[in-house]
Amino acid sequence: MDSAGRVGRQLTAEERERRALVGAEEAREKMDGLKLFAFTCGTFQSPRSFFGTEEQDIIRSPVPAYLIGVGLRPERAPDFARRAPVTAA
Repeated sequence: MDSAGRVGRQLTAEERERRALVGAEEAREKMDGLKLFAFTCGTFQSPRSFFGTEEQDIIRSPVPAYLIGVGLRPERAPDFARRAPVTAA
């Protein structure tokens, strides 16, 4: 029994590598068509003392945001077309 409570034999280095390659290929197939957009949505500003230092000057750092696009399935397109447009108040 190993430290996680599993019973069985240890995998060889070759078996671990083969499983990792198969897992990576499966992940690549699942992410086909996935788009990742990264952008900055603002800044964070705080005195340096917030991070535990004695200095009082202000530091600013960007706040990242990520949009994950998986695409629109063609069979869902009519569903979206029927919805009322969103208008600004």
